[in-house]
Amino acid sequence: MLAHHRSVIRDLLQYILDTGVTELSHLQYIHTGDRFPDTIVGIGAGMALSKLDWRKPIMVLAAMVDEPEVTKVSMRTNQWALARGVDLQEALVEASAGVGWAVQAAGTGSRPGRLSPGIQKRSLLIVSTGYSKDSLLRRVRTIADFQFGAGSGEALFPDECTFQLSSTGRIRQVRLGKERLATVRAQDGRLTLGITGAARLSTRLAPPAYRVAVQEDVAPFIADGKNAMAKHVIAADAGIRAGDEVLVVTGDDLLLATGAALLSGPEMLAFNYGVAVKVRQGRGTECFQER
Repeated sequence: MLAHHRSVIRDLLQYILDTGVTELSHLQYIHTGDRFPDTIVGIGAGMALSKLDWRKPIMVLAAMVDEPEVTKVSMRTNQWALARGVDLQEALVEASAGVGWAVQAAGTGSRPGRLSPGIQKRSLLIVSTGYSKDSLLRRVRTIADFQFGAGSGEALFPDECTFQLSSTGRIRQVRLGKERLATVRAQDGRLTLGITGAARLSTRLAPPAYRVAVQEDVAPFIADGKNAMAKHVIAADAGIRAGDEVLVVTGDDLLLATGAALLSGPEMLAFNYGVAVKVRQGRGTECFQER
């Protein structure tokens, strides 16, 4: 049993390193979904911290299979951050409240613990406290700010947007009238964009942020929903990583489509074969009338 436990922890650590964390200015995080037992995600977070950017606290989220409304959140940081006043529990409680969620339990027996000297740990269970439109709007705006940068949430999601919820009350789609702005992915809580949402976001994000520019001769095909191939990419945001939601544009920044990057920005320019962006939705050839 102990050998199996250690094996699962090693698999979790390898998953974190292979999948990669999302890095923000003061935080790095990953959502493991229901791939691993929620009881070990904190251990994985502590082990991963030494192999990632040790100056940024790491947050690992996991789904609670038996309690779909509850998410396990484990964070780890070190003495360097503690000396600068970082308090993980305070940060998590405040952040949870800010998006309409509440702490159900904290630490072990609601007390903070220590992994090893100089390593602070906090593990919380957060549970939705309601589904008012204001709390839903705050939640998706916060996700957008995390994913695309400060201010993206308000640009992407206006006050008038509506929400489609799952049977368990989780946000599935955000719509504006009949148009889908975005979907919240169940496996990691990140946003996938509809073309209307991508158009709204493009007005907020200055080029080249989250953009992949393609040759003019393939623009009509991509606007029609075809994938963007690496050999047709003429420019790409160097900060794009595989898996990111991106905007596919022409050289003069006309939005053609939105989809998921299959390569990093530098790889798109280095490779002359393969798919660079798996297009989810194109704008259609009518977008060229904007010129």
